[in-house]
Amino acid sequence: MNLFTRRTVWAGGAAIVILMATFFLLRYRTFVLARAWHFSHGNRVRFGAHEIDLPRSWWVTETDRRGDITILFESRSTTFVAPEIGLHLAYPGEVAESDIKQSQMADTILSLRNGHPQPGWAYSSPTLAAKSAKLYCNKEDLITPGAYPLTILTCYAAGVPYSFHYKGSSAQVAEAESIFKTLR
Repeated sequence: MNLFTRRTVWAGGAAIVILMATFFLLRYRTFVLARAWHFSHGNRVRFGAHEIDLPRSWWVTETDRRGDITILFESRSTTFVAPEIGLHLAYPGEVAESDIKQSQMADTILSLRNGHPQPGWAYSSPTLAAKSAKLYCNKEDLITPGAYPLTILTCYAAGVPYSFHYKGSSAQVAEAESIFKTLR
């Protein structure tokens, strides 16, 4: 083998390795980003005086100046809506001072939604027992046959100045609820 042929083989081999690595990173980008985030930040997200635990399949993608945090699920699929959790500073009037008032607010929202239902949607008002507070939630499930199984979950805890949101597949809503339950 002469020198020109060896260089061609090495260059071709290097190009194949680079293409394979690029394909792997594009295909498993969220997996790699989730692991990198957990490696550098640990398994907790801190916001204000509070924190929640994140499983390795979820990772923080951005925190804005207002203090809002966006958390994504490590999804390798190209579904319509990528599962997403949002931790947002609550607006005035969104959070009550007591559990009784927060529960009444959630029930009022549920009765308004059920009073004027959108076709194909089901509404409920679950309560989640977190480590340090109760979360009063409003849940919307898209139940239209053949549609993407979408769930929107919005929760508030009395005295906690944040709102907790989940939007995505109904397949990950239980995991989002378990994340919300780690609030302390």
